[in-house]
Amino acid sequence: MDDPNDLLLKARETSEVWLRAWGCQIRHLDFCTLIRHSESPDYNAIYDIASPSAVAAALRLAAEVASDMGSQPTLFIPNSPEFAAAHQRLAALGCSAAARSETIAVSVELPSVASEPNFRLKPVVAAALDRWIDFYETNSAHAPGSDRHRWTQVFESEPGVQFLLIEPGGEACGTAQITDVGNGCCGVYSVSMPVRLRGLRFLKRLRNVLTSYARARNCAWLTFDRLRPLSRVKRIASGESAGSSRQILSSETGYVLSAGSTSGGIRSRAVANRYR
Repeated sequence: MDDPNDLLLKARETSEVWLRAWGCQIRHLDFCTLIRHSESPDYNAIYDIASPSAVAAALRLAAEVASDMGSQPTLFIPNSPEFAAAHQRLAALGCSAAARSETIAVSVELPSVASEPNFRLKPVVAAALDRWIDFYETNSAHAPGSDRHRWTQVFESEPGVQFLLIEPGGEACGTAQITDVGNGCCGVYSVSMPVRLRGLRFLKRLRNVLTSYARARNCAWLTFDRLRPLSRVKRIASGESAGSSRQILSSETGYVLSAGSTSGGIRSRAVANRYR
């Protein structure tokens, strides 16, 4: 069994290739990692906080980012026992816990993975990129054309990101991306499907074909990041197993430091100064 900490580092390396291709700036600091995106503030985040004593520094950094960019970064605090007091303190300061982020790894060597002869993933060539974008925008209810230039940028600039059409029954209707940087982990991103195909049975079939695809690329693990509202998750601490088929490599709660964007920097700095 691979070491979970080593797997997490590989999963982070894979995700950062995708994030940089999407236009994010990533800074690794001594006490945390900072993501910034000048056009999409929803990507602004602070995570991988080194220790409970580093939370105060992370809050001050969040205040600086808010003042500089006019919008709040989400602050992700690990759900491990040593950070319990940090969660309580942030709640007492009025910070809103908005979402749960989990990084999950699935072994491609599982004997239970079934073949799916009528379900395939089709690599996207340049001539089919517009079709991939159309499916993604429709399935995700995004405004048509809102991110077309960035999808094109990712496709043209990052060969490690493979665009795929999902074809259940031989007819394309969904999207996915596999990011492979040669470290033994394939990251899964940008999965979208029509509402009619979002049941658990379909997701199991999709996992099977993605796992087979990763195995064919000589990857040992399939990794993905899952972000969900707190109302839809069960609390599982980092490092725990969610079953024999996968490992939860990290689990974090995302906090919104203040509402609004124009004066958010001032309010979040107040929170940072009070966190002692």
